[in-house]
Amino acid sequence: MVSFIIPEAVAFYLKDCFYKGCLCDSPLYNHINSTFDMLCCYQESIDDMIPKIKEILLIKYNLKIKNDNPLIFEKNNKH
Repeated sequence: MVSFIIPEAVAFYLKDCFYKGCLCDSPLYNHINSTFDMLCCYQESIDDMIPKIKEILLIKYNLKIKNDNPLIFEKNNKH
């Protein structure tokens, strides 16, 4: 579950918030923690999950993280 479902859920949540314009000026780490709270799950090492989340955002949703703190996305037109 941690390797597949949680990164997918976090990426979907971030993508959805980005397109709805409801991302606050918090770091990526805080947004991931908020998603964990929403899903009622616990992850010991968010740092291990961040590369997978970034990969899903880029490949599946065509979004690239321009800055982690605060979280800023850009649409990737190269994909």
